[in-house]
This record gives sequence, C-alpha cells and structure tokens, in this order.
Amino acid sequence: MADNTGIGKAIKDGNGNALIMTAIFAAAIANALPTPADARYFAAQQRWKEQLEDGKITPKQYWVKDILNYYTFTAGWYVLVGVVLLAVGNGDYNRTAKIAILLVAGGLVVGVAQKNISKDEALADLKKQQQAALAKKLGVSACTLSTTSVTANACAPVPSVS
Repeated sequence: MADNTGIGKAIKDGNGNALIMTAIFAAAIANALPTPADARYFAAQQRWKEQLEDGKITPKQYWVKDILNYYTFTAGWYVLVGVVLLAVGNGDYNRTAKIAILLVAGGLVVGVAQKNISKDEALADLKKQQQAALAKKLGVSACTLSTTSVTANACAPVPSVS
C-alpha cells in the first residue's frame, strides 16, 4: 500500500529535500526563539549553580543536570505545543496555524520577559557583590556606596578600621 498523502507523497513527488530543509530551518528558528521553557531552565540553572558553589552538588552533577535540562526543557515546550495543536486543531490547517502562532507568540513574550528579568536580577546581584567587596576594602558600610534607597535597619554602623 503506497503512501499517497503527507510526507510520503512529498517524497514521492521529489520534494524530500525541501522537507529536510524546512525541518532544519524550523529547528533553527525554534532554537533561536525564547520560550517559557527557557525561563524555567535559566531559573533551574541558577539554583544548580548556587548548589555547586555551596558544595551541595559536584561539578559533574551540575553539568549533567545542566546539559540534560538544556535539551529537554525546550523540547518539552514544543512537544506541548504539538499536543495542543493536535488536540484543538481539528485537522483544519487555518485553525491549526492560528493556534500555533498564538502559542509560539505567547511563549515568545513570556520567554523574553523572563530572560530579561533573569538578566536584571543577575546584574543586581553582581552590583551588590561588587559594592560589598568595595565597602569592605574601604572599611565603610555598603549602604554608603548604594545608589538606591535602603531602609534604616539595613545600614547598621560599620566598625572602624584601624
């Protein structure tokens, strides 16, 4: 029994290379777009990094978690998108395409927002670390160097350096 529909028909009609190139371009684009899975991955990565720095996990454990999750989180997102499309697309190309665009666009917005939040939080943490190190070196309170408002309790007096 010959396959006269779908992928089998495209290959039979001589369009197999076009299918391969389409799959490669789709994978490249999907990999370049942030998704909600990326946000989850970056949050988990930060947690694992802290565990590594605190000695709670070994470097090998960190890298195994990092690598496995890097590949599974995004793949999981696209599997979820595919399952939703199969469940609600009803075989109608126009409806399925619209739902796919909504899911990917929504995921893109959430992914970009979370990625930016993660970057800003990392920069804020780095700034605090640098201010604390400089304050310690100068023998002053980190509050003295702060460029943002702080509560009165946060700026306890620092003992003088002899």
